[in-house]
Amino acid sequence: MMLKIATTMLILASAQAQGAAPCPLPAAWSGWAKPTSHFAAKSPDMRFALKPGEAVRLTLALAKAVKLALKPAREPKAGSFEGLAAIDVSRAGKLSVALSSATYVDLIRDGKALKSAGHERLADCTGIHKTVTFDVTPGRYIIQLIGAPERTVEMMTAG
Repeated sequence: MMLKIATTMLILASAQAQGAAPCPLPAAWSGWAKPTSHFAAKSPDMRFALKPGEAVRLTLALAKAVKLALKPAREPKAGSFEGLAAIDVSRAGKLSVALSSATYVDLIRDGKALKSAGHERLADCTGIHKTVTFDVTPGRYIIQLIGAPERTVEMMTAG
C-alpha cells in the first residue's frame, strides 16, 4: 500500500514538473543568459563603453577603491561593492537597466543623476532582480552601481 502511494505521488510530481510553465523572460532581455565578463571602471574617466543590449557580468571593487561620478543618494553598506560603466545612447527614448542583485543604480549625464522613470521586479526564476528605466537623449551616460552585496553583478540594458 505504501509503495502504491509513493509511486502515485512520484507520477503526480513528474506530471506537474513537465506541465510547468517556462520562466517568463521578456523579449527585451533575451540575451540575459549569455553575459560577457568585464571589470567595472573605478573612476568616471573611462574610455570604453558597453554596447546597448549586451548582457555583462561586471566585477566590482570594494567601495573605498572607487571614485564615483556622483555622490549617491543613499549611503552603501560597509563592505559593499561599487563600479562604473559607460554606455553610448544613439537615440532618444527609454533605457532600462536590468540587474541581478539588490544593487543601486544611477544613470549620470553631464554630472547629474537622471530621475528614474520606473522600476520593475521580474520573476525570481529569470535571474533578473530588478529593472530601472530612464528617459534618455543621445549621448554618453555613466552607469554607477552602488551597494552591491557581491563582487560580481550581471547587468543588461535595453531601450
